[in-house]
Amino acid sequence: MGWSAAAAALVLTVLAGCTPEPTQAALPPRGGGPYLAWPTTRSDPGNFDFNWNGRFDAGGRDVVRNNTPNDVWPSRDSAYTAARYGYCGGVAGSVPDFLTPETVSATLTPGQTLNMTFITDEDTPPGHVVFSICDRATNVSQECFNEHLLRRVEDGNLIDFSWDERFFVKPGFGVYHPTFHMPEQLTCSHCVLQWHFVGAGECLPHGYVSFGFPAEYGIDKNKPACGDVFPEEFWGCADIALLPQDNPQGLPCDDEDQSGCMVVLGYFASWSYHRPAPYTFMIEHIDAGKYTHLAYAFAGIDADYTIMPGEAVDVDGGRYALFHTHVRQRNPNIKTLLSVGGYTFNADSRTQYRFSTMVASQQRRATFIASLIPFLRTHDFDGVDIDWEFPGYLQNGGSPQDRDNFLTFLQELRQAVNSEVTQKDALIVTVAVSAYRGIAEQAYHIREMHKYIDFINLLSYDLHGYWEPQTGAHTALSSTDGIDVQDSVAFWLEQGTPRQKLLLGFGTHARGWTLDSPANHAIGAPASSPSRPGPYTDEAGLLAYYEVLEFEQAGFITRFDNLTQTMYTYYGDQWFSHDSPFTIKLKAEFALSQGLGGAMVWSIDQDDFLYGSPLVQAIRDNLPISPPPPPASDGDPPLNLTEIIIIAVVGVLALIAFVVLFASCNKHALSSKPTLDNSGVGAEYDTPVPVIPVLKLSEDDLESETSTDDSSNGTDGLPRRRRRLKPRYYDLGEMEDEEDPMQKAEDYVTTKDGVLVDTDGRMVARFHDGEHDEIYDYDQRRRRETDAAHRRAQAELVAMRNGKYVARHYDDEDITV
Repeated sequence: MGWSAAAAALVLTVLAGCTPEPTQAALPPRGGGPYLAWPTTRSDPGNFDFNWNGRFDAGGRDVVRNNTPNDVWPSRDSAYTAARYGYCGGVAGSVPDFLTPETVSATLTPGQTLNMTFITDEDTPPGHVVFSICDRATNVSQECFNEHLLRRVEDGNLIDFSWDERFFVKPGFGVYHPTFHMPEQLTCSHCVLQWHFVGAGECLPHGYVSFGFPAEYGIDKNKPACGDVFPEEFWGCADIALLPQDNPQGLPCDDEDQSGCMVVLGYFASWSYHRPAPYTFMIEHIDAGKYTHLAYAFAGIDADYTIMPGEAVDVDGGRYALFHTHVRQRNPNIKTLLSVGGYTFNADSRTQYRFSTMVASQQRRATFIASLIPFLRTHDFDGVDIDWEFPGYLQNGGSPQDRDNFLTFLQELRQAVNSEVTQKDALIVTVAVSAYRGIAEQAYHIREMHKYIDFINLLSYDLHGYWEPQTGAHTALSSTDGIDVQDSVAFWLEQGTPRQKLLLGFGTHARGWTLDSPANHAIGAPASSPSRPGPYTDEAGLLAYYEVLEFEQAGFITRFDNLTQTMYTYYGDQWFSHDSPFTIKLKAEFALSQGLGGAMVWSIDQDDFLYGSPLVQAIRDNLPISPPPPPASDGDPPLNLTEIIIIAVVGVLALIAFVVLFASCNKHALSSKPTLDNSGVGAEYDTPVPVIPVLKLSEDDLESETSTDDSSNGTDGLPRRRRRLKPRYYDLGEMEDEEDPMQKAEDYVTTKDGVLVDTDGRMVARFHDGEHDEIYDYDQRRRRETDAAHRRAQAELVAMRNGKYVARHYDDEDITV
C-alpha cells in the first residue's frame, strides 16, 4: 500500500474515533443482543428494510446447547435441527443466512491495528468478545477462523494477558472500541472477520475465576463453570481486506514505468518434440512474447557430480542454441534458465540420490558449482533453476540432513555467482519448491533460503492425483482440508518469504483417475487407478490441456466445482481435474491480491498452443506483465501499395490454377475406391480385432461400446427398441514403414461431415454422448471442433490385426428387446 492508501486508512481510523457515539435510542430495532457495528457485521440491522427480530439474532440463549448436541460450535449446515446456526450467525436454511460475502467495509495492511466498534444492549450480560479471521471469502470453515485468532492491543481497557484475545464488556448498554492486531503475514483481498461474544451472566467461562475483575463488570465468582458450551453467546461476520504495502495493484506496468510489473516464468519440457502430430511441440512453437522468463527443462547431475544435459541432442544437436536464437528473436528481453532436476530425475532409482549426495559433501558441491556456471555461460543461459523434488523426501532418495545441506549449497552457489568475473549480468538463481506444508517444513530453511535466490517457484499443482484412492482437485484454489493454493501461499508467506520472490505455480495439465463406479463422478469419488493414457502425452493419470479440449469435443462432460474453484471433466469411468481460462483468472487475481512476484507455468507445451495457449493468455490478461518488445526485424522496408496489389493478384491466379489442376488429376481418385486383390486387401472381417482409439481402451471396453439399451421396458410396460452396433473390419494389407496408415485407411472410407463412412455410406467411426449413440452435428461448433472430430475418427479408424492395419466399421441394426 502506498502513501495514498496509508493516508486513507489513517483518515478512516480518525473518522471512526471522531464519530459521535450512538445512543441506545438511536439503534435500529432488534431482538436483543450485542453486535459488531464497525467493520459492518453482515447481520447489522441497518442492512435490512424490515424490522429486526430475534429470529435473525446471532445466537441467543441456549441456541448452541439445544441445537448442536455433542458440538461446542455451530457449523455451516443444519445437521440436527432446522434451528441450527451457521458460523456467521444466521439460522441454517434461512434467508438471509449471512454466509454470502458482502462488500468489504475495511481495508488494512498486515500487522496494522484495527479499532472496532462493538455495541451491547440493555439486556447484554457481562462477558467478552473475541475476533478471528479466515483468509478467504468463500468456502469458509470454523477451522479456518481458528487459525487466525486476533490479539489485543494495550489500549487502556481491561485486559487479561493470559487470555489476550478477549475484550471484556460490562452488563447493559455500552459502546466499545476494542483494538486488535492484524496478523503480520496474512493477506487477503477479501477476508471474513468473525466476532464471538460469550456471556458470563449464568456461568463462568474458562479463566474467569482466577482473573481480578473490577466490580463494575458484574462478575459473580460464585457461579458455576460453563464448561465448553455456553448458555448465552452471539456471533457474526464482517468483510475486510488485508493487502500488503508492496502490493502491485494500481502501480503502473508499461513501457515507461514497470514498477508494478510481475513475472511469468514458463517451463519448456524439452522432450515434448517426441509427441505425435499435431501436438509435436517444437522450439518454433514457443511464443516467447508471453513470458518474462523461460526455463529449459531439464538438465541433470552426472555420476561425477558435474552438470549434464537432459539429452545429448541439447548440446550435440544444437537445441540449446536453436532455443536461444528463437526466443530472443521474438522477445529480446527474455531471461532464460536451465532447470536442473525434475520429478523423473528425482524419482528414478538410478539418479534420485545425486542431489542428496552432492549437497552432503563440500567437495562435491564445489565440483557441481564449478561445472554449472561455465556451462550456463557457454550455452547462453541467464541463470539456473534448481528443481529438487524434494530435500529430505526419503522415498525419492533423500536424507534427514538434506534440509541443512541444501541451505549450505544455496549459500555457496550464491557466493560463486556473485564472485564470477564477467561483463554480463549476474546469473539468476531460482528454486522449485513443494506447496505441501508437511514436505516444505522438512525440506527447507524457509526463513533463510530466500536470501540466496531470486525467485521461489511454488509447485501449487498436483495437490491431488491418482496416487490417492479418490478423485481430487489437483489445482484447488480453496478446500476444506487445507490442501490448496491459498493455504500454500499463506504458509510460505508466514514463514518469512518475501512476496515479490514467490511465484504462484499454474498447471496446464490435468490429473486423471479411473472411477470405481461411473455413476459416482463427483470430487472425492472412489477411484482405485489412474486414468488411461492420452493419445499424445501417453502417460497414465495425466492429460495435457489440449487433450482435455479434444475429449470435450468428443462428448466428455465438464463441470465447475465451486468449493475448489476448479474444473473437472468425465465420461464413463474416466475422470480428470484441471483448470480453464476462467479458473486461471481466479488464481491470477489471487496472486495479484497477495502481492506475489508473479506466475510460474508448468508447462508451456501442454497448453493448447496451436490455438493461442489460452491458459497462459489468461495469466497475462489478469496480471500486470510488461508488454513484450516487437520481434526483431531484418531491416527490410515495408511493402508499398503497388507491391501489395501485385502479390495479391499473382496469389489469386496461382490458387485458381492449382484448384483446376488438382481437380483434373484427382477426378478418378476422388470418385472411386480400390477393389479386392488376391492378397485379401480390402476383405471384411466380422471378428473383433484390437483397436487403438483415442483413450487406448481395452478390447473389453470396446466391445461394451457396441450397443446401447435405454431400458428393458417403457413406462407402458411394452418392450423398447435397442440399437445394436455390429462391428466390421477392413483389411488394409501389409504396411511399408514409409506409408501413412491413416491415409491408406481412407482409401477404403470417406470422411463425410466429420464422420468416416464406407463406400455404402455406412458409418466407420462413431461418437458417443454418454446417453445415446449418435452422429454429432459439428457444423454449429467452433472451427477447431471439426478437426478434432476428424482426428478422433482417425484414431478409432486404424487398428492392428496380425500385423496388418484394418479399418473398423459399425452397422446399425434395430432390434426389439
